[in-house]
Amino acid sequence: RLLGACPRLRILATSREALAIGGERLFPIPPLPLSTEDPESSPAVRLFCERAAAVKPDFKLDDSNIDAVVEICRRLDGLPLAVELAAARMRALDAAQIASRLDDRFALLAGSDRTAPARHRTLSAVIAWSWDLLSEPERALAMRLCVYPAGVALERVDDLDALAGLVEKSLVDRDGERYRMLETIRSYAVARLEESGDAEAMADEMAEHCIELAERSDQELRTAAQITAMARLTAEHGNLVTVIGRAAATADVETGLRMLAALFWYWQLRGSYSEFRHWAEAVLAVPAEIPEHLQSAALIVSGVAATAKGGFLAGQDDIKAGIAKGEALEPGAPGQFLVTMAPAFLPDAGPAEGRGLEGWELGTALIIEAAGESQTRGLEGAAPADRAEAVFAEIGERWGLASSLRIKAERLGWEGRLEEGVQAADEAARLLDELGTYGDACEAYAELALWRARNGDVEGSHEALERAIALADTVREPNSMAYARWFQLPVLISEGRYRDAIAVIPDIEGALDGATGLGERIKVLTSSFKDLVVLLQGEGRPEAVAAISAANIEGAAVADLAMACRVSAAAALLDDDAARAARLLGFARALLGIDDGRGYDRELRTEERAREALGDKAFEEAYDAGAKLGRDSAVAELTGAAQ
Repeated sequence: RLLGACPRLRILATSREALAIGGERLFPIPPLPLSTEDPESSPAVRLFCERAAAVKPDFKLDDSNIDAVVEICRRLDGLPLAVELAAARMRALDAAQIASRLDDRFALLAGSDRTAPARHRTLSAVIAWSWDLLSEPERALAMRLCVYPAGVALERVDDLDALAGLVEKSLVDRDGERYRMLETIRSYAVARLEESGDAEAMADEMAEHCIELAERSDQELRTAAQITAMARLTAEHGNLVTVIGRAAATADVETGLRMLAALFWYWQLRGSYSEFRHWAEAVLAVPAEIPEHLQSAALIVSGVAATAKGGFLAGQDDIKAGIAKGEALEPGAPGQFLVTMAPAFLPDAGPAEGRGLEGWELGTALIIEAAGESQTRGLEGAAPADRAEAVFAEIGERWGLASSLRIKAERLGWEGRLEEGVQAADEAARLLDELGTYGDACEAYAELALWRARNGDVEGSHEALERAIALADTVREPNSMAYARWFQLPVLISEGRYRDAIAVIPDIEGALDGATGLGERIKVLTSSFKDLVVLLQGEGRPEAVAAISAANIEGAAVADLAMACRVSAAAALLDDDAARAARLLGFARALLGIDDGRGYDRELRTEERAREALGDKAFEEAYDAGAKLGRDSAVAELTGAAQ
């Protein structure tokens, strides 16, 4: 009748779901957005502040309360009524007290405007009104979904009609290919699930699903399908760690260890070392007997967690014991992969050949061998990386290929083939970024920044370094953050910005102090760059290398020792000791297996000046004397200077 009388009539109505009538047009109203970059201007925060000021006129948003207010709005999903109810509590509580009590949000956010409809007076009443109108299939599905804090993929849902109903009623949100409940809705559904008596059965079903998903995805991480597997594990992350947390809380050590073993490589690829250590310690602290078939995994997890916490040499006994115990495991058994990777956390992994390895396992063993041997034998030790590159290229596995290319880039730098080194480093960084390996990609971009700077590409160097720092800030791991920032030093030196390089050294050293084992490992390199700046500026005396402890020098990689020798050679010329300078250049040659072509000291003309001072014959004799000796002699020469 109304439309007949008023053909252009429009009616604006609010509803929890579509009215399903002819001519209806839907305008979904999402929760209030919350910006992490500018929270003060976010609608959710503004609403909270307006309502808080209404009950507490002196309330102001400032540094003392903004984090708590943002946390309140985030945990209440930006739901306007929930935010208003929380703000009303500011009459008796401060923002931090409200945020700390949101686990029991339905008791906290009760009581409001008495003039409002009954269903709008408390948060619980708002949700209960919608809950009571659900059909039985919709309610059953809601209680099944509520145990998944990260939501589920569509294939996890059997009753699509019920899912559609929950989406229509705004109790489940669709986010791309996944479906999830807002935290507030989920909390209400969890309470109803517990009342039903089915909570434990639902949690067990979730654990079984997550174990299967994690173990299947772990296998795919070592194939050409690894990008899909990484994305899947990232999307399911909240569910997976929920299962681990429940396993630790209920002393279910088998579930906990299977999940740790299945997620180990994901965490390593992601660079989430702190998270791995956190959950490893939680599960290993469970006072329960470890099943025989998981004892190898438990030992290796324990050892690797120790290296992440206390340095590279910590936990070696557990790792070795875990490898020995795991030799009897069948391929594909839970935790068997850890036996393959564990040697990467040992100082001497041994040769890859002759162990009957194939495919990914062979490629990884070659990478581990090349990474270790290049640190002790220089150019010759890096050779296995070429074979690994071919293996991983055939598989289509990005992490292994990128790791091979990173070692290749370093070797090309030693050989003075800087343009080829840039190409290899660029490809490595791209592959790791594409895969989503924050920690390794951060390191690869930092290395690329240095190669580009040495090759004269200042703009490209800055772009790479900015990307490295952005990735480090994303993963928030001390080692990644220190690594990215440390590379500012050689990049600035390569650009000739010596005073800027000196200015960043204190901050870099502070970052290194907070990195597990990293500061000690590159102490020699940092000191060499300090002395290099002094020499390039022609001001003062280079004293940093001479002040390094013998322990730091003995633990350094040969490439870093070679640089220390070359910088010390340039310093020796200041004392008119050309013979020592030539001998130190020979030491550098012996350490790397080639004359260092990285070019960091090109402007110092050390060899040319020493040759001029000694004459060709005397220079060659002194140089050859150093080149015939090995690492121990170079260490003795450098530590002797320290003494």
